[in-house]
Amino acid sequence: MKVETLSGESIQIDTKNPVKALLDIGSRFPEKWVVWCQIGVESLIDFDKLGAALHHKAIMVSDLRMDNPVPKDIQYVEESPFVKVALDKTYPTWQMSSTIGAIHGSVLIQLKGQISENTNLDFALNSIARQGQSQGLFCYHSPLLTNEPIHLTSESSFNSYAFIRQTFKKRWMVFLFLCHLIFEKRMPLLSFVKGVFFSQRSISLVIDHETIRSTRSFSVNPTVDVIIPTMGRTSYLYDVLKDFSEQTLLPQNIIIVEQNTDPSAVTVLDYLTQESWPFKIVHHFIHETGACNARNIALKETTAEWVFYADDDNRFDSKVIENALVSLKKYGKKALTTSYLQKGEQKEFTVPKQWTTFGSGNSFVQGTLSRKLFFDTAYEHGYGEDADYGMQLRNEGVDILYCPDIDLQHLKAPVGGFRNKIEQPWESEIIAPKPSPTVMLFRLKHATPVQLKGYKLRLFLRQLNQQKPLHLVRFIRHYKKGWNTSIKWAKKLGKE
Repeated sequence: MKVETLSGESIQIDTKNPVKALLDIGSRFPEKWVVWCQIGVESLIDFDKLGAALHHKAIMVSDLRMDNPVPKDIQYVEESPFVKVALDKTYPTWQMSSTIGAIHGSVLIQLKGQISENTNLDFALNSIARQGQSQGLFCYHSPLLTNEPIHLTSESSFNSYAFIRQTFKKRWMVFLFLCHLIFEKRMPLLSFVKGVFFSQRSISLVIDHETIRSTRSFSVNPTVDVIIPTMGRTSYLYDVLKDFSEQTLLPQNIIIVEQNTDPSAVTVLDYLTQESWPFKIVHHFIHETGACNARNIALKETTAEWVFYADDDNRFDSKVIENALVSLKKYGKKALTTSYLQKGEQKEFTVPKQWTTFGSGNSFVQGTLSRKLFFDTAYEHGYGEDADYGMQLRNEGVDILYCPDIDLQHLKAPVGGFRNKIEQPWESEIIAPKPSPTVMLFRLKHATPVQLKGYKLRLFLRQLNQQKPLHLVRFIRHYKKGWNTSIKWAKKLGKE
């Protein structure tokens, strides 16, 4: 087999196996980018787009528009936002195609001996991305071709059970079999058995985050605005402002939206004007509660290049803003979420990686995006607004970087906030909606139909396990009614 460099130089590879060839090239050229593509596609590659996509060495990228070989049934198991890809944007996902893509040699050289060379290329690429993503490999779909030619027919077979055996915990194979049985009325016993006996290979990558340097441009003297919704946490907010006043890189503006439902009430934040602060404070006092509405009011007031989404009950050291901007520049990102632990909690992840959600009290977002995207008030006084905002960012082509080394402490203040119970309109239902309509709204908006079915079965099994004593027929009837009620109210929320 022969391959070529961009300069036209031919390289001899002593194999016709594409997986072995990919690993061999990575071993021989650990400081080069390795690009793969199907025959007939090379003339369609937009090298300007490809170069822009590969802006640091810890990136793996592919174009899924011509062919996505990942079977849809894996979506029964995969809950993450990396499944429903916005094909017209650069979108974070572990799904890869052998049609075209690229990865750096410094990553490939580590995979020698870890990836089976007997699998097809599509299976190998998706295994690398699915496991590497959790270890700091940044994986994307990106439009890399000049246009969208006719669909190519993939000749590779992709055993879903084997893939789950390799990249998920073993119990999810049984779950997938249940999904096939319940939702598709079929029993793929042969595929299941092949998956059981598939040789599991766990990939271990060490990404050198110290040497990552994105080639994307970044402002020399960036400015930051801070938004904070608050309610009944006078002393906690004061401490937050004191932390901001000690930052090595001071915010330009801090926009505070204070809420109190009493129409005769006045602000209790006297220190905003009675003390001197090293930044401008913009203060709104409103008689309407709701974090979504409060943050939206604040976002409209921002003017800086970056916006820090903060809470009124967190604490942090003097270099949080400076360190966040350093990381945004280093990785070439437009959104970043920090570590945000409560007292006694331990970090689950220790390396920078692509994040599956968004923290509305501990995140930084590029200012132009912050003034374009707003929190959906359909989630007000419910759950899901953070995750929904994260999906808005991804659908705009923005990946969210999680930085575990930037620490904010979440005090979870025992006073203030939204502690008074809000009566929701669905509480009059005889059978309560399960899950909560705001949770269901998020699923309806951002999950695929297959993902939604998988979630329905997971929730069913979880609730079934809690039934003591168990009356199965009655439980199934009750569960269906609760699910349908949740969908009814979620759709109503979405329309409002």
